[in-house]
Amino acid sequence: MKSRIPSWLFSLLAALILIVPAAFLYMHSPQHSPQTAPFNTVDAYLKNAYARDFKKAYRHISLRDRQVKTEKVYVREKGSFSGFPLAVTSKLAEFIKVQPLEAVREQDDQTRVKLEVRYPDANSLSAILMDWDEERLNALPTSEQRKILTTLDEMNRAGRIETIEGQEKFTLVKEGASWRIYLNWAAG
Repeated sequence: MKSRIPSWLFSLLAALILIVPAAFLYMHSPQHSPQTAPFNTVDAYLKNAYARDFKKAYRHISLRDRQVKTEKVYVREKGSFSGFPLAVTSKLAEFIKVQPLEAVREQDDQTRVKLEVRYPDANSLSAILMDWDEERLNALPTSEQRKILTTLDEMNRAGRIETIEGQEKFTLVKEGASWRIYLNWAAG
């Protein structure tokens, strides 16, 4: 009498054989090492803040700071985009280049990082973005919105988007297994 492996069990085993090695490689890649984790947090924070998606940016801020200022207050103070302007700034945020320069461990749970950052110059794109008029951008038909996003991609690939470069410094604190941006809002 032959025993048959149920098809669901075979599928599960096949999925595990494919997923486990990929997950292992992903978690042990240089971008996920303990040394790069603070830089990855700053990169995510900068891209969300640049995109004016302050709800997402707030998630990268330390608990110490979040006890001083709620997400609602932070988002209201900063003025987040929504709709198509948010899609545009999110697209532009993808083009941000962050180069780690230095990390100085001050304490076990705190580190300072210095980075070289190259941002797309959003103001130089005003002509194709209706002078950043949110109402007009949101009123565009979906096909026109797609054309604008495609144009931005093409301009980026061709190196035709002006950039602003500079150095940024951040203090980060370790919270559990994650690093968070410490802005020291309690100091005023």
